[in-house]
Amino acid sequence: DIDRIKGRLDGGRVERAVVVGGGFIGLEMAENIAARGAAVEIVEMQGRLLPAMDGEMAVILERHGAGKGVGLRLGERVAAIIPAGGGGCVVRTSGADLPPAGMVVFCAGVAPETAIARSAGILMGRTGIVTDRTMRTSDPRVFAVGDAVETEDPVAGGMRCVALAGPAARQARVAVNAIFGREDAYRGTLGTAIVKFFEMAAGMTGANEKALKAAGRRYAKVYLRPPAHAAYYPGATPLAIKLLYDPEGGLLLGAQAVGREGVERRIDIFAAALRHRLSVRDLAELELCYAPPYGSVRDPVNLAGLAALNTVEGLVTHVHWDGLSGDEILLDVRNGLEAGKAPVPGALHIPLDELRGRLAEIPKGRTVAVFCVSGHRSYIAGRMLAQRGFNAVNISGGSGAYADLRDAGMLSRGAPAA
Repeated sequence: DIDRIKGRLDGGRVERAVVVGGGFIGLEMAENIAARGAAVEIVEMQGRLLPAMDGEMAVILERHGAGKGVGLRLGERVAAIIPAGGGGCVVRTSGADLPPAGMVVFCAGVAPETAIARSAGILMGRTGIVTDRTMRTSDPRVFAVGDAVETEDPVAGGMRCVALAGPAARQARVAVNAIFGREDAYRGTLGTAIVKFFEMAAGMTGANEKALKAAGRRYAKVYLRPPAHAAYYPGATPLAIKLLYDPEGGLLLGAQAVGREGVERRIDIFAAALRHRLSVRDLAELELCYAPPYGSVRDPVNLAGLAALNTVEGLVTHVHWDGLSGDEILLDVRNGLEAGKAPVPGALHIPLDELRGRLAEIPKGRTVAVFCVSGHRSYIAGRMLAQRGFNAVNISGGSGAYADLRDAGMLSRGAPAA
C-alpha cells in the first residue's frame, strides 16, 4: 500500500489528499503527504485528533497541524466517496462535500481479524481473543498474541485490545517461553505510545481521564509547562505535561506529554514508574541526568511529581479551569506583557512582584483562584495569600491550560468565557 501511495505522489498526480482518521497512522500519513507537496485534509469522526489522548492535550497538536496548513474536519463522518473528473473523487462527510481530491487514504481505527479463532471455537471477549497470562487461549494447544488478543489494563482494570508493536513482541516472548516450559507471564498493557506530527510529538502511558472516569476510579490531575531543557540554554521550548494520580497515596495512574523535544524521554520514565507502581513522591525524588541542553536541575518529571506531591501533602489546593464554580475571584499574577498577549476575561491582574503591596485590592471572604503562565508563580502567590488569611487555590496549568481547554471546547460553566 505504501509503495502505491508513494508512487502516485511521486508521479505528481496528487495536488490534494484526504486522510480519513486522526489517530497515530492518520497523523503520520498526513505529515508525509504534506511533505510531498500536496494539500492535506484530515477527517476524524471523534471531536479531536488522537482520540487516545485527552482533548485538552490533543488540541495542542490540532493547533500545530492547522499552522502547517492541514485542514481538520473533526466530529464528521465519511458518508460517501463520489468519483470526480480526472481520476479524483469527492469525499462527502456528515458536514459537507469536500473539494475534489486526487487521493483518499483510510487510516480509521483498528479492528482485529479474529475469524480464524472464532471458527475454531476459541473463547472471545468483548474486544478480542481471551488469553491467560501465558498467552494461552481457551484451547490449551493454541496461543495468541498481538492486536487480536485482549490483555489486562493494569491501571483502569478490565480487558482490552491494544494495537501496539512493543506489547505484541513481549507477548510473543511470553508465549514461546510457555510453549518451551519456561515460567513467564504477561502483566498487562499500559498503552505507552508516541507519535510525531511535523515538529511536535505527543506521547502517553497508563490511563487517560476518560478511562479513569469509566472505571469509577478516583483520581487527581496536574498540568504543567516546564521548558524541555534549561530555559537559559538556547532553543528551550515548553513541554506540556498532564499527570494523573491517586489523590490519597499519590500512586501514579497515567501521563501525557506534548512538545517539540524531550517527549519520548519523559513518557518512557513515566511508563517505567507506572510499571513499578511508583508514587508522585518517587517521581519527585528520581535522580535523572542533567545538562543544560537536555534538561534542568529539576527535570520536568521531577516537577510533575513535586506539583502533585504538594497537593497530596496539603501544601496547596489545585483547582482546574473545567472545575470552577464561577464564584471565585480570578487572580492573574503574570507580568503585563504576558497578560496582554493572552488575556483571561474577568481576571484581576496583579503581577507577582507587586502582590505584597496590593493585597488591599483583593476582596476577602471569597476563594481566590490564582494563575500564571504554567503554575509556578501562582503557587508562590497562593502560599503568600494563604499566610495573609486568604482562601487561595492554584489553577493548575495556568493560562496555558486555559487556552487548551478553551480551544478543545472543554471549559465548564464556571470558567471565564473565551
